[in-house]
Amino acid sequence: MKYVVAAVSVVALVSSLSGFSTAQVVDRSFVNEVPDEVSEHQNVCAERIAAEWSKPEIGDENYTRLKLNMALNRVDNGRESVVFYGSVFNRFLQLEQEATVTCRISDQPPYLVSFRVAR
Repeated sequence: MKYVVAAVSVVALVSSLSGFSTAQVVDRSFVNEVPDEVSEHQNVCAERIAAEWSKPEIGDENYTRLKLNMALNRVDNGRESVVFYGSVFNRFLQLEQEATVTCRISDQPPYLVSFRVAR
């Protein structure tokens, strides 16, 4: 009887730990609905943003969908960047929040990408 109780305890512990490990997986989606091309680097930047967005260590795990719908070409102090505007879905708050993604153009890819979400 002691072995049955121990076996049930081990199974319960393993089940709960496997539940924790699956809770850490974040499924993120990326949608690029930018209608116009504003820079020759825009497509490369969009690919780079999609790659960075899919990484689990980027940002908060509550943000599950990034949707871009506008892009602007910027030049600050002689450095070019493509700034994308759109929204992210926060699954914890169950709402869309405004997002800005900046792709800084350098001499060679990969370009630096930064995310900013309005709080």
